Amino acid sequence: EKVFSRRADRHSDFSRLARVLTGNTIALVLGGGGARGCSHIGVLKALEEAGVPVDLVGGTSIGSFIGALYAEERSASRTKQRAREWAKGMTSVLEPVLDLTYPVTSMFTGSAFNRSIHRVFQDKQIEDLWLPYFNVTTDITASAMRVHKDGSMWRYVRASASYCPYLPPLCDPKDGHLLVDGCYVNNVPADIARSMGAKTVIAIDVGSQDETDLSTYGDSLSGW
Repeated sequence: EKVFSRRADRHSDFSRLARVLTGNTIALVLGGGGARGCSHIGVLKALEEAGVPVDLVGGTSIGSFIGALYAEERSASRTKQRAREWAKGMTSVLEPVLDLTYPVTSMFTGSAFNRSIHRVFQDKQIEDLWLPYFNVTTDITASAMRVHKDGSMWRYVRASASYCPYLPPLCDPKDGHLLVDGCYVNNVPADIARSMGAKTVIAIDVGSQDETDLSTYGDSLSGW
């Protein structure tokens, strides 16, 4: 009587398991878009206010970062707080300047960005998150898209946000392949969530609009 008189908590693990077993999984996919990815926080807050549960989280670039925070916290307010702390650290002027290098591969060595991401996620693994999570990177060794569902949290988030030519590729500890930003192959990986069994996919695209004002400059281009 006590069980059936209670109103079901749609955000509980039991409810999530029931949706997975009945093929009603709800996925949230957060796209890449640099600083515009801050708007993902507002989406998370709106979903919570509307009472919409999330069973699976995925993303690319900044979307992979915000999505990982939410998969770990399951709270829009905590996600906002931790993202704000990380963003404040990114406003440092001295640290990026010290990280500059001779731009054979990239403008920065990547060590400062590595430290900032590692401070957020420490040594957590993707499989340790409360919600199932994935992110997307571009494997330039195999010229293919890579989907990461397990392994080092900070490394794959860093790889998914490694925008060329600012940051160097990250070497995958599993096979040594070089990984860069997933925006080059799948900036809003809603299809990946669908292939993982999600019935409802809420995809947030914060990418810039395509450039349509084109001009013909000839067969070569001057740096001036």
